[in-house]
Amino acid sequence: MNSNIEMKQLIIQNIRNDIQSQNPIFINLALQCVVNIGDKEMAAAFTNEIPRLLYQDIIDSVKQSAALCLLRLHRTSPESLHLNTERTGRIIHLLNHQHLGTATSAVSLIDALVKRNPDEYKGCISLAVSRLSKIVTSSYTDFQDYTYYFVSALWLCVKLLRLLQNYPSPDDRSIRSRLNECLDIMLNKAQEPLKSKKVQHSNIRNAVLFEAINLIIHMDCESTLLVRACNQLGQFLQNRETNLRYLALESMCLLATSEFSHEAVKKHQETVINALKSERDVGVRQRAVDLLYAMCDRSNAQDIVQEMLTYLETADYTIREEMVLKIAILSGKYAIDYKWYLDVMLKLIRIAGDFVSEEVWYHVIQVVVNRNDVQSYAAKIAFEALQAPACHENMVKVARYILGEY
Repeated sequence: MNSNIEMKQLIIQNIRNDIQSQNPIFINLALQCVVNIGDKEMAAAFTNEIPRLLYQDIIDSVKQSAALCLLRLHRTSPESLHLNTERTGRIIHLLNHQHLGTATSAVSLIDALVKRNPDEYKGCISLAVSRLSKIVTSSYTDFQDYTYYFVSALWLCVKLLRLLQNYPSPDDRSIRSRLNECLDIMLNKAQEPLKSKKVQHSNIRNAVLFEAINLIIHMDCESTLLVRACNQLGQFLQNRETNLRYLALESMCLLATSEFSHEAVKKHQETVINALKSERDVGVRQRAVDLLYAMCDRSNAQDIVQEMLTYLETADYTIREEMVLKIAILSGKYAIDYKWYLDVMLKLIRIAGDFVSEEVWYHVIQVVVNRNDVQSYAAKIAFEALQAPACHENMVKVARYILGEY
C-alpha cells in the first residue's frame, strides 16, 4: 500500500468520509484503522481533524477512541498537531468527563501533550487535583461503580498522579491544600489492614501508594508527607516480595536527597545494611548500595564506607566499578581524619584494583602531597601494602610515588 500513492489517497479519503459520518460504528472503525496504520501520512491527514470529535455531542466510546487515536498520532508525529487555545481548553476539560474510559484516555493524551508544551496545559493542574479529590475522598461518589478490590478508578487515579508530576507543587494555596489532603488520605489507606488476601488487592493498593509517593517526592515541599512516605517505604524493606523491596529502596534513594526526609531515611540504615548482606537478588543489593550512598553524611560516613568495602569483596563484577567510584567519592567528601581516608583508599585498591580508575588513585596522591600531617603515615602503609603476596599494578603506582617522595 505504501508504494501505491493513489490507493493510499483513496483509502485516506474513505476513512475521512467515515469519520465525518453520523454513524458512531463507522467513526469508531475509521479511528481504529487510523491507529493501526499510524504512520506520518495518517498523522498529517487526521491529526487536526480528530480533535473535533472530542468536542461533539457524540457517544462516549467514540470520544474515548478519538482521544487514544490522537495520542497515537501525536507520538508518531508531534509536529503535526496544532491546537489553538480554545481546543486546548476543551481537551483539558475532558478530565471532568463522567465516562471512565473517556476520562482515562484523556489523561493519557494530556500527559503526552504536557510533556511537549507544559505551559499551554497548566490549566490541567486544578482539574486533575479536583478529579483526584473526588475519587479518593469519601464525601464524593465519583466512579464508585468502578471499584476493583476496594480501589475506585484505579488507573485513572494513577494516571492523574503521574500527570501532576509534570509540574511543581501548585502555587494556589487552596489547590495545594486539596492535593495534600488527597495524598494524606492515600497514605492513610495504605496503613489500613488488607481487606482481601488475594494478591490483586495488595498489588493495586501498592500501585496507587507508590505513585502517590512519587508525587510527594517530586513536590519536595511538605515535610510531614515526606517523612510519612519514608516510614511507609521502610515497612516494605523487609517485605517478602522482591519487587516491593526493590521499589522501596529506589524511592528511598530519592527521599534521601530531600532536606525534609534525609534524617528519616537514615533511621533505616541498619535494615539497608542487612539487605546488602543477606539479599539474594542482585538488583535489590544494587539499590541498597545506592541508598547507602544517598543517605551518607558526616555522621555515618565511616560506618557506611566500611560496609560497602566489606560488600565489595564479594560483589558482582557488573557493579564493582560503580561501587569503587561511590566509595572513593564518599571517603573523600566526608573525610575528617585523612589517615582513615588513606586506609580506605589503599584497601579499595587492594580489593578491586582492576576497577580503580587513574583519576581515583591519582587523587590519593594529591591528598598526600597537599597534607604534610599524613605523609609519613602514607609512606608507612604504602610500604606495608607492597609486602602482600599479590600486589595490584595501581597499588604499585601509588606506593612508588609516595615512597619516592617521602
